[in-house]
Amino acid sequence: MACSPENAGVSEILAAGRAATERALAERLSRAVQDGDLPDEVDTRALARFVMVLSEGFAVHAAAGAERDELHASVDIALQTVTALCARDDPGSTQPVGCGKSASHAASTDR
Repeated sequence: MACSPENAGVSEILAAGRAATERALAERLSRAVQDGDLPDEVDTRALARFVMVLSEGFAVHAAAGAERDELHASVDIALQTVTALCARDDPGSTQPVGCGKSASHAASTDR
């Protein structure tokens, strides 16, 4: 969030709140993996970030006056995207691409 220099503290407080929410969501998603509600290979930090980005984007659009049906249509697309990613198989792997760590993430962490 852009703020004037004299209000920089507001931006910092909001950023800290978003980061705390994202951490709490990642922890909850990790428990879902442990409980068997999500596959073991799910990258819970990336999934939490994805959910936060969508949520924040929807909030921005809602505040800008987007209609409820327009927001719902965007939610439908997001859900279709997640479903499609989880269904797409990675050649040579038995794990779905979108439900676990992406190939680019795996490559960057293997170095």
